[in-house]
Amino acid sequence: MVVYFGALAVPRSAGVLHTWSWIIVAALLIATLPFGVWYYRSRATIRREQGRVCGNCLFPLKDLPAQGVCPECGHRYSIEHTIAC
Repeated sequence: MVVYFGALAVPRSAGVLHTWSWIIVAALLIATLPFGVWYYRSRATIRREQGRVCGNCLFPLKDLPAQGVCPECGHRYSIEHTIAC
């Protein structure tokens, strides 16, 4: 029996289809790893600063006024809005 995997014709008895599926799963996990690291670090920053961070670049707004412009990226912020999000 032949299984068509994209442009490849792979005999089912060869076990190659099983190997290809693990290669695809590993590639997807490796591709999503940077997003997971970014998400974890951004959540940790927000938690550490108690929500007082710029919504655009996550710059800490701890000692800045309640409304203004982020000194890091120039994005307008409002502390009430950043804590609510």
